[in-house]
Amino acid sequence: MVRPVQPDEWRRRGLDAVRSEEVAASARLAVASGTIRVLPGSDIHVIRLTPGVTEADYCRQLMATGLYEFAAPDWIVYPLSGQTRPDDPMTERQWHLNAVRAPMAWNAWTGDGGITCAFVDTGIDLANPDFAPLLVPGYNAASNVAQSAGGQVSDVNGHGTSVAGVAVGMGNNRAGGSGVCWTAKIMPIRATNYASGSAFMSNILYGASWAAFNGARVVSVSYAGVEHPSVEPTGQVIRNSYGGLLVWAAGNTSSNLSTFDYEATTVVGGINQAGGLSYNTNYGRAIDVMAPGVSIWVPVPGGGYIYRDGTSFAGPIAAGVLALAWSAAPTMTPNQAMQALYQSCTPLEPVHEFNNTGWGLVNAVRAVEIATGRPVPREREVLPAMSIPPVLEQGLDVAAYRVLGANRVPLMGGPPIWTGVGERIGAPDFGAGVRTSRLPWLSYTAVKFTGLINIPSTGVYTFTVASRDGSRLIVDGRIVVLNDGLHDVVSRSGTVLLERGLHRVECQYFTSTANPSLAVTIRGNGLGEIPVTPAMFFRSP
Repeated sequence: MVRPVQPDEWRRRGLDAVRSEEVAASARLAVASGTIRVLPGSDIHVIRLTPGVTEADYCRQLMATGLYEFAAPDWIVYPLSGQTRPDDPMTERQWHLNAVRAPMAWNAWTGDGGITCAFVDTGIDLANPDFAPLLVPGYNAASNVAQSAGGQVSDVNGHGTSVAGVAVGMGNNRAGGSGVCWTAKIMPIRATNYASGSAFMSNILYGASWAAFNGARVVSVSYAGVEHPSVEPTGQVIRNSYGGLLVWAAGNTSSNLSTFDYEATTVVGGINQAGGLSYNTNYGRAIDVMAPGVSIWVPVPGGGYIYRDGTSFAGPIAAGVLALAWSAAPTMTPNQAMQALYQSCTPLEPVHEFNNTGWGLVNAVRAVEIATGRPVPREREVLPAMSIPPVLEQGLDVAAYRVLGANRVPLMGGPPIWTGVGERIGAPDFGAGVRTSRLPWLSYTAVKFTGLINIPSTGVYTFTVASRDGSRLIVDGRIVVLNDGLHDVVSRSGTVLLERGLHRVECQYFTSTANPSLAVTIRGNGLGEIPVTPAMFFRSP
């Protein structure tokens, strides 16, 4: 599989528009005689080699020309197995639904059948009552035949049936279990004709592209090979050209995926029931979100259910959350839908570019809330106060980062450009006083305030954040206020039930200009709306 350097990249390297097109065309021409398939929209060419030529030698020769973005073998990969409630008899065994807060999200939205999810896998059990009413015509990528033209999409292995079931298996039908988005249409894309489930990467990617081109907004892949260089270009085409999003399972080799971080493809790792990494999940910089990946109760062909492990199921669970949120706000762009998924996650560790778990555990309630801008009805949970640290002083830790080109609150990782101690959350002035040098506010500066906030009495509190450009207020690991994007001064509010005492607080803010503006107020439980004063903030020195 090879991809020529694209014309826009040649232009970035200094060639004019005409010459850029000519060079890219010459690269395509050089491999034309061996090309047996071009993946739609991505300019990825699948090559059949002449006898006696090895893949390694051929790839090395192409890359030596400087005309190709990548040249890589067409891998053979394998599946990665390893409070409204629907009235289905087996949902009680589906712990993953509660873990991602799907039942609470269903209080507000269960979907309307307006979104289609594709599963590029081993096919699907067409007779399963959890699937049959939801199916739309699919495609056999291994045979290159649409289902409408006779292409076979029945399950040759069983893996595809299990994968689809956890994401979008029909709910509230008194049969089997329930998927996260149990009203979504299901598009089966069979990538293999082998009972082993093994598939060529080119067939998987061609099937994913076909699905998005034919109306699938969420495309889920639960095969190995997420690190293949052809994955992200395909994700770019699906998002930018076809209006969908590609979701790919991270893999089950306990590997640190530290060498890549996709922009258009969502990579999903797995957690266990305790909220830790599942025993075999991959992790690291490449991970965008996490979802349950062990002891997942899944359907199998012919009827029945079994427990299975693997990111094969974490990926489609995340895809189901994405589909649920997107169906609740169908006018969202792919980028907006992706950000609703990411920014709604419950962090599993400090969120930054180089952590192991990305944005954290997918959260269906918050995803629907962010997508629609409306709260989901729920029973309030009191967030308990923490134990008082032995040594405290008033103030907040402040760290600043350069974030060139950001258009929303970024992941703040790596060394900061400035650190200090502030008295309150604010910009441009956070009351640093004489304890630290003042932060030099420049365009594309991000700042993170962290510390403790003292709540005077147990009750419901409303925080309001007014900011020019993006901001996010997090209390005890939960996003309370999200005021993201590029904009003039805008106020957003959120409520939370807090026990009297100390709570961890973090505010993330970025400005695209040298004229920042950030302020935070609090009200509730007998307290009128006031700025959060320095007397409420503490830190451990």
